[in-house]
Amino acid sequence: MDFNLSKTKVDIANQVSKILIFALIGITIVAILEGILLFKFKRDAKVIVVPPVITQPFTVSNTSVDQSYLQQMTLFLIGLKLNVTPKTVAATHQLFLDYVAPEVYGAVEKQLIEETEAIKAGDISASFSLSSIIVDAPQLMVKVSGILKRSSGSNILPDDNVTYLVRYELSNGTVKLLSLSKWEKNHA
Repeated sequence: MDFNLSKTKVDIANQVSKILIFALIGITIVAILEGILLFKFKRDAKVIVVPPVITQPFTVSNTSVDQSYLQQMTLFLIGLKLNVTPKTVAATHQLFLDYVAPEVYGAVEKQLIEETEAIKAGDISASFSLSSIIVDAPQLMVKVSGILKRSSGSNILPDDNVTYLVRYELSNGTVKLLSLSKWEKNHA
């Protein structure tokens, strides 16, 4: 009888062990699936980033940004950089820096300080009139052309037909400016 009782206890222990093994396997599978889903959702998460002036709907995700967003941000940043007076240049350039990528921030800040000093010293006012904008969303680049009107004090300087190439980076759903540089015709 003790033998049958012991055998019954061993059978119960074996069944409990099998149930625990199946439960452990099930929990492991669920944990792996959760990890895969978490990775997918983290990679595809959308971050809402609103340009200062919204004129069209747009989309920004962790991995892509649409043409409308780049166009609106470029128009805003071009305005900050090129529409200046001696009284407004320091404030607009400071706001411009808020949109600059960390890896180029120091160099851009130095350039803007030099430009601010030159604009104030020369009593220069400038305004940019857009004539065309070409957006390359996959490359995060925008080419902007227009007329730059300038004056120094009461002297009106000749208009300048200019084109600027604006490059961005996308990191975790945040778009930051890498460069805004004059585009020369020999750059194909």
